Amino acid sequence: MSHEDPICGCSVCGVNLPRSEMFGADPDLLCPNCADAVRNRMQVRFRPIARERRPIVTIVSLAIAIALYICTHVIWPGVQRGGGPAWLAAFYQSSEIWIWEHWRHVTCMFLHGGWWHIGMNGMGLWYLGREVERGWGPWALLGLTLFTGVSASAISWIFSGSGVGISGYLFGLLGFLWALRRVHPIAAAVMTDQMLRWIGILLVIGVVLSLSNTVAIGNWAHGAGLATGYLAGLAVRHARRKLLVPLLAIIPILLVVASTYIVFGSVPLTTDEGKTFQERPRAEWRRIWMLQNGHKP
Repeated sequence: MSHEDPICGCSVCGVNLPRSEMFGADPDLLCPNCADAVRNRMQVRFRPIARERRPIVTIVSLAIAIALYICTHVIWPGVQRGGGPAWLAAFYQSSEIWIWEHWRHVTCMFLHGGWWHIGMNGMGLWYLGREVERGWGPWALLGLTLFTGVSASAISWIFSGSGVGISGYLFGLLGFLWALRRVHPIAAAVMTDQMLRWIGILLVIGVVLSLSNTVAIGNWAHGAGLATGYLAGLAVRHARRKLLVPLLAIIPILLVVASTYIVFGSVPLTTDEGKTFQERPRAEWRRIWMLQNGHKP
């Protein structure tokens, strides 16, 4: 056995297994069988013990998503096509990002395409958000929201040109818990082997539905969220390496800059009259972008 994977004993049954196969943290390591028994009893004996917190960030995020759904589907339906106020239309991820409206990478996460969309995402947020906030606190959840959500939005913008919903961020929470499932009690309780199989099934279903043109699924956002969430979990897992967290914070910034350049890099910066892109009317930029992407202006 390698030095990096020592043999450890289960704190309940005493069986000896490699550390990589154990769950929890010293001195309360559990073998897979005992970990399953603990999950079934809903009594996690690992350390550290989770604090009972009011899930403020989860509640606020869910409230924002519900409020925006009512605005975009009940009060002003069709707002993205000009059927509502300009401030609400500015929440969507669209070509105005070129006019430095990069906040759209954040606001588009809280918009949804239908009742089933917000229903599924809302249940996922209520379950995963509460667990993460209970174990790591509201500031950690807020940081994960921005880190994984913006990264997923930027990747989706590069490959599909648009996107709405918090599913990319939800996959980010799954990736975060996945990376910590062997060292933290909440991650171990949530990210069971069955949950990992479900994540794989959901990803495959999303790809199949998209390729068959049945439902538009944000597969790029899901994959990007899962990957960046896993990276965030690794940074927390190796917290002694203090440079990991600030280095990770650069990722969404680079993705936003790259997405803008890749999508609009071929758009001329000046018109025949010599006007810069800041002086060109916004509608003109939308028309150019749509023509270059094969859409009718």
